[in-house]
Order: sequence, then C-alpha cells, then structure tokens
Amino acid sequence: MATEDEEYRTELRAVCRRLVQGLLRLQLSNSDAPRLEKKRRARVSIRMRDAAMPSKLGVVLAPPTDEDYRGGALITSVKPGSAADEAGLQAGNRICEAEGLRVENALDYYMQETEWVGGQKVNIGIRREGAKDYKKDITLKQIWPGYLGLKLNPGVGEGPIVEGFLPFSPCKGELEIGDIIYEVGGDEISKIEQFRELERSIEPGDDIRLKVLRGEKKRKKSAKVEAAGSPEGWFGFGIEEEDKGDDNGVVVSVAPPSSPAGLAGLKEGDRVTWIGDTPILGLDHLYDFAGTVAGGKPYMVKWIREGEEMEAEMVAEPTPQPFDLTWEPDINNRFQVYVSELTKSGAAEKAGMKKGDVIMKINGNDASNLMIFRPLYWKLSAGEEVTFTVMRKNAEVDVTYELPKRTETSGGEEQEEGGWAYYPEMGESPSFSTAAAVLVLMDVQSDMKIKGLSRALRDPLKSAASLLNSLRVEDAQNGGMETYVYRGGSKEHGQPGLDVKGCQGRNAICELALVRLKEFRRSKSDLKKIINQWTMYRGELDAVRRMEYYAPPGKRGSPHNFDRNFNAAYYWMYGHYHTLLAAKDVGGKTYDEINEICTKALMLTKYDDGTWLGHPSFGKLCGTCLGLWILGETEGPWREG
Repeated sequence: MATEDEEYRTELRAVCRRLVQGLLRLQLSNSDAPRLEKKRRARVSIRMRDAAMPSKLGVVLAPPTDEDYRGGALITSVKPGSAADEAGLQAGNRICEAEGLRVENALDYYMQETEWVGGQKVNIGIRREGAKDYKKDITLKQIWPGYLGLKLNPGVGEGPIVEGFLPFSPCKGELEIGDIIYEVGGDEISKIEQFRELERSIEPGDDIRLKVLRGEKKRKKSAKVEAAGSPEGWFGFGIEEEDKGDDNGVVVSVAPPSSPAGLAGLKEGDRVTWIGDTPILGLDHLYDFAGTVAGGKPYMVKWIREGEEMEAEMVAEPTPQPFDLTWEPDINNRFQVYVSELTKSGAAEKAGMKKGDVIMKINGNDASNLMIFRPLYWKLSAGEEVTFTVMRKNAEVDVTYELPKRTETSGGEEQEEGGWAYYPEMGESPSFSTAAAVLVLMDVQSDMKIKGLSRALRDPLKSAASLLNSLRVEDAQNGGMETYVYRGGSKEHGQPGLDVKGCQGRNAICELALVRLKEFRRSKSDLKKIINQWTMYRGELDAVRRMEYYAPPGKRGSPHNFDRNFNAAYYWMYGHYHTLLAAKDVGGKTYDEINEICTKALMLTKYDDGTWLGHPSFGKLCGTCLGLWILGETEGPWREG
C-alpha cells in the first residue's frame, strides 16, 4: 500500500475487505447444492484440516439502523464469564475495529467473528463515550460445546425420555430408546429443561455419568460416556437466496415438518431475525453464521410472521459430515451411477457390494440416473446407515452399511470448479472473467495484508484454478497449441471455438492466473509460450479493434466480430494489458519485447483528444481507462515527457 497515512490505510483495508466479500459471494459453482450447503462443505473441509472450532467474544450487538449505521458496533450486553466480560467490555461501548479492520456496525463485526476460533488472540478497538479510543488483545475461549447426541422428549415428570440418537452420539450403545434419564453427573433431574441446563456446561472430553430408568419395571441403570465435540448443526429450514426486502433477517423458503424448525412452528415466508444471542443481518451474514451453530445444542430462534414476532427453542441437528463411500462411482452410457471400484475390505465390500453394481435407489428413493442420484448423495452423512438398492444380474439387491468418516480431504475429493461471470444468468463462468477475479483477489491478498484473508481465499482460489484448467485445450489445427476457450459451452462450437487465433484476448490472463496460483504445474515457461503465441497472432486483435461494431443485416449489433473467431473488440485492450503483465512476470527479453510492442500500439492508436477505443457499446471511458492501465505497466523514455 503506497500511502503512509495509517487512518487512510485502515479505511482502504475495510473497503477492500467488503469488496472481497462481495466478489466471493458472486462466485458461481458447478455444484447442484444450495449456497448454504456449499459453504458448509467448505467449512467442514477446512475444520478437518485445521482441527479448530468456532469461538465468540461474548458480546451482543445492536443491529444497524438508518440512524445508527456508522461509528462502531454498539454493545447492548456482555455475556457473564465470556472473554469480553473478563476483558472489561461493557454495554454502551462500541467496537470500532477488529483485527486491524474498521468496524462501522454490527454486520462488519459479525462477518469477522464467524471466522474466529477458540484460543485465537484478537485485537479489538473500543470506543467509549467521553473517553479516548483504545485497543486490547483478547484471547477467545474454547466455547465449542460437548455433545451427547440424544433425541429427548420431556417425559411425564420422572425425567426426559430417550427417543433416539443423533449421528456420532457417544451414548449410542450405552443407553437405549425409552430410557428415562433421572441423573446427570450426580445432579438429579425430572425435567428436560434441567437436562438442557446441565448439558450447556459439558465440554468435549468430559466423562459424564448418566443414570436412567429402563424397561417396564424401570430398573435403575448407570452409564458412563465421554462427551464428544459437537458437530456443526442446523435447524433444517432453507432460505430464499434472493431477498428483495430491506429488513434484517432472512426469509424461510422451506421448513420440513419433521425438522427442528418445522416442529417448532417455523413456516415458509417467515423472516428469521435472531438465532441465540445473535441478530441475523441478512443472507451474507447467515451463510457464515451457520458455521457457528453446534449440533445437539438448543437455541432460541426468533422470527417475524405478518408483523408479529414469534420465538421457539430449536435443537440444532448435526449436519451431514464428510464420508467415504468405500467404492468409486462412475457413469454408464445410460447416465446411471455404477460401482467401478471397491475399497478392499472397506465397509461397502464387507456389506456385499460388488464391482459393476448399478445404483437404483438410496434409502428407498429413486436414484436410477445421475440427476436424481446427486441430491440424494449430498444429503448423506458419515455415521449414517444407508441402504443402496443395486441392480445385479437383472435382480435388485439391497446393500446396507454405515458410512465411515472420511479421513483424508486433500487429494481424496475432486476440487469443485467455481469462477466468476459477467453474465451470471448463463450459469457458466467464462475463463477470462474468472482469471481477472483471481488476479484481483491475489493482488489484494498481497498488498493489503488483511488478517484472515489467506484462509478465506484458499478454497475459492482452488475452485477457480480447477475451472481455468478445465477450459485449457489444444488447438489441433494449429499445431496442438494450448489455448483457453471462453467457457465450457465453447467446446460445443467445434474447431472455431477452440481456435488459438481467436483466443489472444484471454490466453495470457488465464495462464498468468494459473502460474501465480502455482496450480496444475503451470510455470513461467508455459507463460512464455503463450506470450510467443500472442506475438505471432496479435494481428487478430488489431483486426477486431478496427471493426468496432458488428451488425449483420436484420440482426442486432454485437461488440464481437464473429468472422474473427470470437474475439471481441474490447479484447484488444485486455489482450495487451494482461500480456504485458504476464511478460513482467517472465522478465528479461520477453518483457522488453512486449513492453515495446504495447507502448507503440498505445501511442499509435491514441485519438487526438487523448482517448482510446471510442466504442459504440462502451464509449470512450472504458477504452481510455484500459489504455492508462497499459501505459502504467510500461517502461521507457516516453515517461520523461
């Protein structure tokens, strides 16, 4: 960051953080899963690698309003015994900074807090009325709760009754359905509320003695279990991914009757405003906040229905956890999923699964082709008993086994492809816009030194790299040269869509992104090859620059010149700019050559009024800005003038 003004640097970091968050939320995916589910899978993957669980400072903040939107997040209460309480924070204080980033309101703060973990030291800036602002390092407590994983009903006065076991319950095998719990850790209970209160104090690893009444004769039994760490949980309601309202909260799209939300009375169209002691400040907040919800833990949830506020306690159910099928799926020519390989002595093989089995049903639900197999597959979880109905020798056979936890995440799962599109409604991300987003994110990561950003960008950048690599093809009619097609659908155009000559506006930026990401073994030698291609075929770009607007008779105009293999007029600028950036990374004579070409090209094409590329679709502003970008990366004696 060039400026030495610390106040301005802080403001720039805050702006960049918001822009990065916005850009990450625009990332498209090739996954069928809802956005909330994709976020959850990414979090679970990270936690399996890092073994760190969420934590909180222990403050409740006022939601922002039109009258109180800036100036810091107002603390309305502090939880007794929390890290905030021990650090001396009080109601009425404002949090104006967190981890070096400016906090204007509660949303700014909560979006950061969702990424914090137990044991982490965070630097908090505090503003007190009539006093000087100060900063304080606060170590977050390990607050992630212990987990018994019991489904209970209130009973009739003797104690709560066990009616089932949640996934990964340490009580399974020790207790039985129908057991009446009357003592927990030496404390006698008769109500489910007493059990919940004691459960809140249980930590992972605690040995808990449970005493129960069992069977018709209500024999007294005792069981000792070790509390596990809670898995991530959720309440079972879905959310509308487009919210046109101005209010805080999120709109419920579905609340299945059997889910915790449905059982508590939540309905489609309700607006959820609070979960526990946290106000829900919109879609983006919820997507991240969901990762702090612990399975098996009760939460008081508030919502608005037709202007009336309602609330109910909901116990979060554990969300699906990563699992190992112990067999390798593949697709046959009928788009059916079949078993191509089996893990030797794995759970599936032991249960009777055979190589070549075709999946027809999952837990009784039709899964006879890929399209209906996928959504059922994504709902499965480690620890769940699943029945696959398979077709084998013209007969259906049931194979039932418990899905084991996945122990490896690196290399064990194909990296999801995800990129950025300037026409999101296409449902596909072009190579060019994805590479441009990657370079911007990496520049911010390098220049702004925003805490936590590297971690937040890790999976999105890997997804983008996978997308770019999938769009790298060979042009068979031009000596097998590598090129990057516009998008996945471009391959359907046949040879014109793959023509290296028509890709000179985007090849350098795509290759540069993969080289900087250090993915798929792309190196500076590959970058140099792309630059040499650009030098060879730069005339293709000159042709589309001269043909500023293409309008076939009887058809609408287009900024693309379809006679020049899908190059677009504005690619002339982008092609020069990103090739120059790529040449800078290569350095030496390569940069000297491209620097000279680009400088001359800009000087020779500048209009008399000092602008560039007065394009009917974009006007002079776009071309002029790009022209200045290019000149900003060049070197030479022209600067002396």
